Amino acid sequence: INIKNFNGADDQVANAHDVDSLSFTYGNNNQDSPNTSWSSAHTLSGVAHADFRFQLRHNESSTTLPKLQFLVSGLASGSTNPSVILKDYLTNTRYGCSVPLSEIDTSSFTTAEGVCNQENTNPADDSEIKRHECNIIVDTQKSLIDNIKIILSSCNGQLHWIDGKYKMHIDDIYTGSNVFDFEEKHIIGGLKIIGESKSNRANQVKAKFLNPNTWKSDEVSWPDSADSDYTTFLSEDNSVPLKKEISFQSVTNWHQARFLAQQTCLLSRNSLGFQFTATSEALTVVVG
Repeated sequence: INIKNFNGADDQVANAHDVDSLSFTYGNNNQDSPNTSWSSAHTLSGVAHADFRFQLRHNESSTTLPKLQFLVSGLASGSTNPSVILKDYLTNTRYGCSVPLSEIDTSSFTTAEGVCNQENTNPADDSEIKRHECNIIVDTQKSLIDNIKIILSSCNGQLHWIDGKYKMHIDDIYTGSNVFDFEEKHIIGGLKIIGESKSNRANQVKAKFLNPNTWKSDEVSWPDSADSDYTTFLSEDNSVPLKKEISFQSVTNWHQARFLAQQTCLLSRNSLGFQFTATSEALTVVVG
């Protein structure tokens, strides 16, 4: 068996009979008179592919080809970090958004990359689990914005356009000082307080994700029905079950899906919204 892998680079060479003696000629089974229409000029530039050449020994026979399975990494770096993947998708000129690097706030993407790489110990086997990872097959039939939203959903991320650049933000545990303190002098319009609604509040969130062990949809809940958190939330909600379901197309880890369910549940509780018109100083901040 001879195997050659090609990652779709623009400068990759062809796998043809006039380049490599162990290659084969596409579409032609006649080894005595190979089809010379496939030559070194046919490089499949931009197309990732794997070529297999099988040859039976003289004392063996077979009527079927082996079944092949592939573990595919979408980025040449092998990274599963949502921030790295999003930056690649935004700037890639072949299958992405073709955004110039000058319009990317690289500092914000580096910060978001660090948030995703934060590790927690799995109590079951002491392995380190990153907070967020993204495993996705980008559907080129979907719009660019739809694919961006799917990537962002893997980390509860946000993408903003600020001062002529794309800036990525991921909610992290708050440890710093306020970005901006709103005072009475900054509010020039009426203040409206937006209370909670039962439709937005949840005391349990179920997250659906793709289980890589079975390649089928799986689900995880936070909090579990037997947890004290659920009992507390249910009591606060007058014993009314408020269950919410979310689905991820780019999450394949049970712990990461559960963390996102926990974030969604906690963000839905005990939160008030405020609406007002502010002076220009408020441009210091951005939604999220």
